[in-house]
Amino acid sequence: MHVTGVPGVLIAASFRPSPGRPDGAASPLYDSEPGAEYRLLVSEGLSRVQESVRRNDGASIILSGEIGSHRVQQTITLAEGADHVHVEVTVTLTGSPPLLEYALSPYTFEVDGEPEFIHSPALKFAADDVIGDRVFESPAVMLQHETRFMALVPDLDFINQYTVVARGARQVATGNAFSVPLTPAK
Repeated sequence: MHVTGVPGVLIAASFRPSPGRPDGAASPLYDSEPGAEYRLLVSEGLSRVQESVRRNDGASIILSGEIGSHRVQQTITLAEGADHVHVEVTVTLTGSPPLLEYALSPYTFEVDGEPEFIHSPALKFAADDVIGDRVFESPAVMLQHETRFMALVPDLDFINQYTVVARGARQVATGNAFSVPLTPAK
């Protein structure tokens, strides 16, 4: 987004893995080919600017598209005077019942070289680990390089408002974690 009178600097970009990448080029997490109808990378479906809204209190851009038969939408909002953007992703699943393994909206930190500072405690221990919104144990993932800083902070109120638990999931005795039965064939 560009704010009139303020020079723009690219800090983050939506990550879209290139097709046909060689082995080891990206985390297996981004390989949506096996079971593609259940593994959704939102950036792969965003194909059009649906709407651009300017108000006195800020501006929003709505991107939309499809992944297979599923509709995806990403709304990026910059409030007047804010030092951050708010990104909201909506996925409308088809099927009865709708099935989903994951819907991800990954981002890259756009700097030359490696960031000088990275803070992401308790999130990942291996390159192909995944962090789910229900076990986000860190208040933020933060990266800094020279004067550029980016933090990914989950909107916990929003996540908790729209919690969906898979059919067959059983709450375990240790708290709010759920055990979901796995089908080895998938």
